[in-house]
Amino acid sequence: MNIMYSLIHRGSMSLQRPRKGDIILERQYRHGLGVVSTEICAGVIETGEEPLHAAQRELEEETGYTGGEWQEIMTIAPNPGVMDNLCHCFYARGVKKTSSSTFG
Repeated sequence: MNIMYSLIHRGSMSLQRPRKGDIILERQYRHGLGVVSTEICAGVIETGEEPLHAAQRELEEETGYTGGEWQEIMTIAPNPGVMDNLCHCFYARGVKKTSSSTFG
């Protein structure tokens, strides 16, 4: 299995598998590159929010998937030379589509 991570200030990300062999990816327009990018779900931890809750919230908001079993993989400093952020990485298995994505 390949583990991927993304750089987000005070970020939390997750790699999700609803069924064995499946990985949820999303497509978002990224202004900096001027392209629609295929990515794993990631987002910002709100003030006072726990990293796990942020990852679960972002997954539901961006994809409509919820539930499953969650495991923290690692916490990394993706850019320690110039930023003080941490990226909390989670693996979720058995998530299910329960609603529409907030982003359509």
